[in-house]
This record gives sequence, C-alpha cells and structure tokens, in this order.
Amino acid sequence: MTAIEIMAVSDVHSPRFLPLLISSVKSMLNYKPNIILMGGDMIDKGDVGSMKPLRDFLSSRFPGVPMVSVFGNEEYMEKIQVLRSMYNDIVWLDDEAWMNSINGVKLCVYGTRGSLERLTSWQKRNLPQLAEIFEKRVKNTMEALLKLRTDCEILILLMHYAPTTKTLKGEPENTYPYLCHRGYENVILGAKPDLVIHGHAHASIVHQSEVGGIPIFNVAIPAVKSVTRIRVEITGNRVKISRT
Repeated sequence: MTAIEIMAVSDVHSPRFLPLLISSVKSMLNYKPNIILMGGDMIDKGDVGSMKPLRDFLSSRFPGVPMVSVFGNEEYMEKIQVLRSMYNDIVWLDDEAWMNSINGVKLCVYGTRGSLERLTSWQKRNLPQLAEIFEKRVKNTMEALLKLRTDCEILILLMHYAPTTKTLKGEPENTYPYLCHRGYENVILGAKPDLVIHGHAHASIVHQSEVGGIPIFNVAIPAVKSVTRIRVEITGNRVKISRT
C-alpha cells in the first residue's frame, strides 16, 4: 500500500483568513503533506502582495513540498502573470495540468477556475463573454481529463467554483447558479478523476460529498474552519480517499 498526504485549502482571502490557516496548520503536530493544493481566492480583491505571507508561511512550515494552485475570482485575470512571476515557486494552473511522481505514484492535477451556470450582475456588465467561456470550459475540462486519465495513476480535478450543488448546502439555494456549474457532474462521471477539490462556497455545511462514487471536497476555509487533510491510499488497482 502506498499513501499520499494532501493538504488542501481555498478562500483564504489573505490576509482575512490567514490567521485561521496558520493556527490550523500549527495545531497539526508532526504533520507533513506530500503536496499542498490551493483552490483559489488565496488573496483578496487582486492584492498580489498579500500572497507573500501566505506563501512564506507554507514554504517555511513545509519546505520542499510542492504547492499547486488555481486562480479564483479574486485572482483577477489581469493579475495572473504577476502572480506567476512573483510566486514562481507555486505551480499556477489555468486550465492546465501538472504531473509529478509522489511516493512512486504518477499523480496528475488538472486545475481550472471552473464555471458558473449564471453570470453575476457584475460579470454581465463587465465580462459578458464569460458565459461562452464557462460553457466551453466544461467541455474542455472533460477532454483534458479523458486524455490525462490514461496516463495517470491518481488524477485530481482542482477547481475554484463548485462542480455540483451537493457541497453547497448551507448556501441560499437561489445563489447556487452563481456558485457552481452542474455540467461538471457529467465531466466527473465521464472522466472519472479519483478526487475533486473545490472552494468558493464559504457558507457550505456539507464539506464532502460524491458524484458517481467520486469524492468531492469543498476546502473553503471559511466553511471548514481549517485546512483539509486528505489521504490517498493506493493498493494495487484500488484507490481509497479519506479525510484525516
């Protein structure tokens, strides 16, 4: 049996929830993950400088552990290149894949912002083209995952927006279309990643669910109140995912 320890978190909105992240990590004595996955909105309102104390804390606490992140709606599109340049020790994924061998297992992470079923009023006014982008992204994610699935022993879909309403309970139901896109449920059923991680849902009271037997975790720290520890165990062709 081979195990991979994942630490996942999103929606730190640094510096707002950074103290919560720090206290959560410090409470986990002798814990060291094999990989850190970040589900977007790590900064607030495009403030790229606020990523530094977050990055510095994680890299000092877990030296040498790879950090992989997607962009959320608070990592504004015009800030993408700045973030990549300033924090090039973080792997930033924008509809892209990252592959590495961890404990002898070929692990692949496909990262995307995800999509919304309905544009917010701000998006309608300022970025109406997002409606088409969101729909194309669902299709493109399916195609990318299907290609990766044949090459990867462990395949993780890392998103910002939720792929299902199942992990949105606690949020007002009329906001669901602004928090997720249920088209990703078909992506999950079709491509069968081993694990799906998302954020964005601050008020969710259901932090783990599944679609077609595939575990889905909401790791938004305002909802979970801590970082999320996920253990992946591989025994032969069997994969077991559990929260620790």
